[in-house]
Amino acid sequence: MMTQSRVWHPFTQHALEPAIPEIVLTEGAYLHKTDGSRILDAISSWWVVTHGHRHPRIMKAIETTASRLDQIIFAGFTHEPAQRLAEALVDLAPPGLDWVFYSDSGSTSVEVALKMALGYFRNIGAPRSRIVVMEHSYHGDTIGTMSVGARGVFNAAYEPLLFEVDTVPFAAAGREQETLDRFEAISLDRRAAALIVEPLVLGAGGMLMYPAWVLSELKKIAEASGTLLIADDSD
Repeated sequence: MMTQSRVWHPFTQHALEPAIPEIVLTEGAYLHKTDGSRILDAISSWWVVTHGHRHPRIMKAIETTASRLDQIIFAGFTHEPAQRLAEALVDLAPPGLDWVFYSDSGSTSVEVALKMALGYFRNIGAPRSRIVVMEHSYHGDTIGTMSVGARGVFNAAYEPLLFEVDTVPFAAAGREQETLDRFEAISLDRRAAALIVEPLVLGAGGMLMYPAWVLSELKKIAEASGTLLIADDSD
């Protein structure tokens, strides 16, 4: 157990639990501690190592790439691994999703998507300034992502910095039409740049689920009003 550390860990209550486990080895689905015991990493270390820790194929790819490439400025430069991955992602994506923008986390990817939406309308000479969100959503912990997520105790301290959004109710069973009607009403004045949703499942909101047909209808309303649709499915 680590009793003295200069590290301030995220989402960790140091005052209540000052000694936290030190991990000395990762293997498969397990984290090995200094005392020889192990912990099942059931959340894949925040959904990053879904194929298991130190998967041989992944480790080999990292080793091979690191032997010839490290950090490369991506503004105005490119490299073969990035190009190859982008092509593979586009092949898997639905028709019309033809470009890949790399980001470094869920929060920053949402920030990028919001900026793209607002920037798009400004660049075509028809600025739109509103973002539409779904009730109970979670999209991250930066200022922009907290703005488009549910407000509460975890982001109350930052309320003065959060921008206003338009909210549609969660598509609960039997109330799906209320969600669609509200979004359609918001879309009428064509001020909404984008609707951002967690497709089908609101994880942090309490594992709330809504049917696929609702998402399809939201997409149709967005297309009819020229509103962009942001699907935040980083989990």
